[in-house]
Amino acid sequence: MEQAISAAGAYRRFSELLRTVQKGQSVVTTSHGKPVARVTPFGGDDRAAEGAPLRALRPPERERVVETSQLPAVWRDYPT
Repeated sequence: MEQAISAAGAYRRFSELLRTVQKGQSVVTTSHGKPVARVTPFGGDDRAAEGAPLRALRPPERERVVETSQLPAVWRDYPT
């Protein structure tokens, strides 16, 4: 059976939460009484090892800055 903990409780007792998961139990994190996340033990064959979910946590790449001289004349001369 999964344990449940509020987001605030998970924040305050994160080390304890990780020890529980290391023992093989899953923990559901709730926000305002609704489940929002599940922390499960990491298995050696999980897809997470490939890093796909971790890429989603990276900050987005910065937008490319384009000099006005590189814009087509139609856009450069557009009145603002």
